[in-house]
Amino acid sequence: MGDKLTTIVMVFLVLLLAACPSDPSKKILGTWQETAGDKVVVEFLDDGTFTVKSGMRSLSRKWSILGDGCLKMEVSTFGMTQIETWKIQFDGNQLLLTDKKGETTRHIRLK
Repeated sequence: MGDKLTTIVMVFLVLLLAACPSDPSKKILGTWQETAGDKVVVEFLDDGTFTVKSGMRSLSRKWSILGDGCLKMEVSTFGMTQIETWKIQFDGNQLLLTDKKGETTRHIRLK
């Protein structure tokens, strides 16, 4: 009886966790500042656009979350579109972005 109850509880917990995934497209919304380097500020909006602010310069373009959970950012300049993808992770109030080379930048949530 004890083994059956344990199995039922484990199945219930697995189903509960699968039914409530953390949606990165909602968690990423808001304003983030890089914790090192140039202290770049990025704001992700719910309309699929983002704004990057660095010093006096500002740039706005498109973002999306891919099926594998990676962040895709499209930047068009002078008629050419550059697409970058990053693996994203959340650690408390921090956003970690890892590029294809394996280099990770940390960003802290401002709002």
